[in-house]
Amino acid sequence: MRGRIDGAVSWPVLAPGPLYGAAFPERVRQPATADLHSLRAFGFPDGLLDAWAAAIPALNDLQLAAVNDYGVLDGQNLLVTAPTSSGKTMVGKLAALRRVLDRRRALFLLPTRALVNDKYEQFQRTYADFGVVTIRATGKISDDIPALMQGRYDICLQMEPRTAW
Repeated sequence: MRGRIDGAVSWPVLAPGPLYGAAFPERVRQPATADLHSLRAFGFPDGLLDAWAAAIPALNDLQLAAVNDYGVLDGQNLLVTAPTSSGKTMVGKLAALRRVLDRRRALFLLPTRALVNDKYEQFQRTYADFGVVTIRATGKISDDIPALMQGRYDICLQMEPRTAW
């Protein structure tokens, strides 16, 4: 067999599609839907899903895109920029708790001490019953610095460091 190629060779990027899903249904995870309990397929326990469902009615488009299109629950890195109250914090919570379930740590950088303290109280109320150890680091002497330095935490809420110009 003999042939000739004119121009650059280009190979298509292959992605699992409907035929792959029909042939290998056990290898294809169903995408998340607006229903928070659809996240069960990503390994989140029902109690945690119930806690989230008590706080928000459903996942919004930004959160669904982060999960389904950008793989935030599959370990992909993602930078989310969106207006206030658009659901960015929930995307962070999803990624952080997925890491905790994988026995890894997560860090939230927050702009103010007040926001760190507010989120700390919220995380304690929501996640402490699931065994999630949350600490804070704001530069105050009362912070959990020994736990931070020794890695004895699941989630750390840290105030963004300020630099002098």
